[in-house]
Amino acid sequence: MRARLSDERAESILSALRLCRPPCKRRVQEIMSLLGLMSAAHAVVTLGLLHMRALQRWFARQRVDPVRHRRRMLIIPYTLVGDLDYWRNPAVLERGVPLGRVSAMTQLETVQLVLTHFAPRLRDRDVLIRSDNRATVAYINRQGGVRSPVLHEAATRLWLWAHRHLRSLSAVHVPGRQNVGADLMSRGGPRDDDWRLNPEIVSLIWERFGEARADLFAARENAQCRLWFSLRAQDGPPLGTDAFAHHSWPKGLLYTFPPLSCLARLLARVKADHLTAIVVAPDLPGALWYPEMIQLLAAEPWPLPPRGDALSQALGTIKRGPVISGPLKV
Repeated sequence: MRARLSDERAESILSALRLCRPPCKRRVQEIMSLLGLMSAAHAVVTLGLLHMRALQRWFARQRVDPVRHRRRMLIIPYTLVGDLDYWRNPAVLERGVPLGRVSAMTQLETVQLVLTHFAPRLRDRDVLIRSDNRATVAYINRQGGVRSPVLHEAATRLWLWAHRHLRSLSAVHVPGRQNVGADLMSRGGPRDDDWRLNPEIVSLIWERFGEARADLFAARENAQCRLWFSLRAQDGPPLGTDAFAHHSWPKGLLYTFPPLSCLARLLARVKADHLTAIVVAPDLPGALWYPEMIQLLAAEPWPLPPRGDALSQALGTIKRGPVISGPLKV
């Protein structure tokens, strides 16, 4: 069995692509709509995610605000023609992907890829695999199984490799809620809007600029103030979901470590409502919002201390920083 796009969804994608034949000019909102359609469909389009990455990277480099610049015209370059033609092919959209089999193989094959990568460090050692997938754990510990030939073949390859390189191999099940770091990485990596500043650095910020009363862009695991807004309703934020959807913000000094896509709107709100806010943002002189931020400065920007643990995600289990093209300043 295969999972496929519905005819209606496929036609929506094809209709949007008919308007995007590089090189051509399209509005920001039209490009965002196309990316949204692709994002919703890529799971059932073979190599769909791979062939939308170039468009995503190009669009991110344009540094446009999705609200303020939604009618701005952008020239879609000819370099994207190959990926867009791939999505424009009706046969690609109709083919679909195998149902169930791909995800079952991925878990065990991922284990083997990781072990192979770290083989020099693991040779002749006892290795324990922690996974939130019960089937993976079972097929490792039982050296295969009889219910799934595909999983058994993957387990066979894994064990033959392990026999040559490891002293022992075993696995234990870890619920996803206890395995937040690995789970997040398996779902595409850290979110751009979920980075949390080290509390020790936040204390230094409070000493330098004053303690903020509310955090405007937070999640339950990274809020720096007792009062906070979230971008996700499931967090149960005390001030509500989406700070921009609220006409009034708490009085006093505000703290913000916003996603780049929110910076222009944030600065416009600060200026219009005569607010005072601590803003953690990259030093990007070429960004569209940068001149506005410089004009609004109330104090000299302060570079974040060069610490390896300055930023983290997933309750501290992920500590590599976000990919940005400028140093973070306060």
